[in-house]
Amino acid sequence: MRAGNVSAYVEGDFPRYAWTRAGERVYEARLCNSGSGEYKGYPILPEEAPGWLP
Repeated sequence: MRAGNVSAYVEGDFPRYAWTRAGERVYEARLCNSGSGEYKGYPILPEEAPGWLP
């Protein structure tokens, strides 16, 4: 999230989605509690990641 790899869609004070790439793997985090800013993360296929993700 610090790198800015987040969705434009915001719920409360938090972006709905965030992504990161770790080597060949891509992870997506989805906001699951907009009151406290808690996310649940999981791996996704590289082709499912946003095209702009470095």
